[in-house]
Amino acid sequence: MGWFLSNNSGGKAKKKKTSRGSKASGWDPERTLLGLKVLGGAALAVGLVLGWTASERVLGRYASEHRAVPITAESVELLDAPTWVDEPLKQHLQRRVAHSVTDNPLDRRGLHDAVTILDEEPWVAAVTQVRRGPNGRVKVLAEYRRPAALVASDHGYHLVDHQGVWLDGPVDRAASRWNKLPLITGVSAAPPMAGYGHVWEGADIPAALALEELLHREVYADQITAYDVSHRDLKGRLWLVLYTDGPAIIWGLPPGDERAVEPEAPVKLAALRDWAYKHGGRINVRGEADTVWVYTGTAQIDARPGTYSASRR
Repeated sequence: MGWFLSNNSGGKAKKKKTSRGSKASGWDPERTLLGLKVLGGAALAVGLVLGWTASERVLGRYASEHRAVPITAESVELLDAPTWVDEPLKQHLQRRVAHSVTDNPLDRRGLHDAVTILDEEPWVAAVTQVRRGPNGRVKVLAEYRRPAALVASDHGYHLVDHQGVWLDGPVDRAASRWNKLPLITGVSAAPPMAGYGHVWEGADIPAALALEELLHREVYADQITAYDVSHRDLKGRLWLVLYTDGPAIIWGLPPGDERAVEPEAPVKLAALRDWAYKHGGRINVRGEADTVWVYTGTAQIDARPGTYSASRR
């Protein structure tokens, strides 16, 4: 006797029909796996953030409590500072940096504050870098402004650099270590209202500095006692006068300002050299003349008509 499967459909089993394009309801492994990956990634990100925050807090506390080294003026190094930066100026800058930088070696804000403070110092032209070194050292790399001249005023003497930036003053010229610097007299403008570290207004100081730059290598340069800017010609143009222990030297218009009105600076320089050569390298020879004119291109000692006196003021 054989066994067989039967139903009302005449021996054929019926399958449940589903609509085309739809999926059977139930668990989807792929979707579940994707969801787990997303949740895992989010949990990892949160963990990293929390972990970093906690680590940063721990590191900061550790550095502050266990590795902090007090920053003093002696801890600050002015790298490649020029030799003319003397000890009082060096200590002044070191103290300002030390006051800005905190003991915490992970604190960068203090380094930024030190850069800002040094930028405000008249003696500092530009700050390249302020960084922490080992053992609590702080290293400063900067460019410095060197005094180029002393400017005489009604209130004493003032230091300026080659750009006419006011560095210090009034100073006691006789007692100052800068007493050998060229002296500029007759400046009409007062020191900058904005204070130290700013350019002295007017054309007087740049004109005198330009002439000093031209003459400072000449053998007679140390015989010039002052570069005077108080004189003007009949048209109100600045006339430079060199004072010596002997005659006054009338240079005339500043170098570069001749405008075809006067011989250019090299011609005037040749005339002044000729005067010095005739007197054994001296331009301060006494007794021969009170005034020597070189602005015409030749050294002359006769008084020129139609000009202001070059007498000292």
